[in-house]
Amino acid sequence: MGDFATLRFGPKNASRRVVFGHGIGGLDRFANTFIKGAVEHWSTDPRLRHVEFIVPTAPTRDMSMFAAGATADVREMLGDAKLPAWFDAGQDASLPNGWRLNREHIAESKRTYINLATQDGATLETTVFGGFSNGGAQALVTGLQTPCAGILCLCSSLFGFREFDDKDLQIPKPVLYCTGEKDPYVPLEEIEKDKAFLADRSACDVQVRTFNMGHESCEQELAVCANWLAKVLAVDGDDDALGAAAGVDFIK
Repeated sequence: MGDFATLRFGPKNASRRVVFGHGIGGLDRFANTFIKGAVEHWSTDPRLRHVEFIVPTAPTRDMSMFAAGATADVREMLGDAKLPAWFDAGQDASLPNGWRLNREHIAESKRTYINLATQDGATLETTVFGGFSNGGAQALVTGLQTPCAGILCLCSSLFGFREFDDKDLQIPKPVLYCTGEKDPYVPLEEIEKDKAFLADRSACDVQVRTFNMGHESCEQELAVCANWLAKVLAVDGDDDALGAAAGVDFIK
């Protein structure tokens, strides 16, 4: 397994920032292998020339909850169940929201995301939290508790996490879910539950985009993400030029 530590693309200490977390297994395993190339490609987009992209590697954890609730083929894939991940979680029908979550892991990873967003004088208000699968769930939990610029969630959901302070949820921000219509791990129903919860409890502008794929990514999805990031992370004074390049109106 490669040691990626923390990857950075784009200008260091830029005026805008994206912190993007991988899924279970790290950047070089399972469905995560698209992430490095995708983020590096975003960083070369002229509309995002002012954005620094940060892709950290999660700690290696005992994923026993996840393994216990997984199918036999997934358990075989996991091996000893010690893998890089932002938090351990497993399906549990006996619980109200259907998921057992390691909240200590979630709290620790929230601190990591926030530290990456704010180091070197950057701010939460100019940072998008994003991620794929396990990293996308962590981006949601972190972003919904902070005044961040937005949340980008690929093939993921809150997995039943609902312990939010109402005042945090009332901080308006755009949230984009992108998911596969054939995703075997994160069915669309999970995302619809999130959307209903956020519509009822939050001031967030939530969008859901679906694609003809499974638990993975595709070129069309990555283009949609780039357009959305260009809107959310626009810099005052660059709006006209960037908007012409993107063909979009920017969210102020």
